[in-house]
Amino acid sequence: MSKYVYVWDQQNHWSYKKVVSDDYKLQANETFDVVPDGLNTPITRVTGGWKGATKEEHDAYVAEQRKLHPDLYPEQKPAEPSKQDQALNALGLQLAQVQKTQAAQSQAINELGLQFAQAQSKDTKNAQGGNQ
Repeated sequence: MSKYVYVWDQQNHWSYKKVVSDDYKLQANETFDVVPDGLNTPITRVTGGWKGATKEEHDAYVAEQRKLHPDLYPEQKPAEPSKQDQALNALGLQLAQVQKTQAAQSQAINELGLQFAQAQSKDTKNAQGGNQ
């Protein structure tokens, strides 16, 4: 069998974990205490466990690491939409324009229908002798 040993550095920050045999004897700056998931880095060894950094400490730590190791943190550029995404976007815009045109045409047809109905109503009244 085997288990993990968690190692921390001179600043009490967790450095890494390693697999060891069940009969492994701990060295300085090592523990079997599991580092919980979800803690902000740097993760610090405290009496009886581990403590994650605050958001501010984490942001400062990440900024420092980016300066120290720029090759590990390449600049993030916004992703360009794929050709397929661009084509779908163009189709979506065309569909929106067609729907707008269709709505305008429906309104115009309704108005023409009302005008036609009013004209027929007047013709019916005139054909029946006018005043009723």
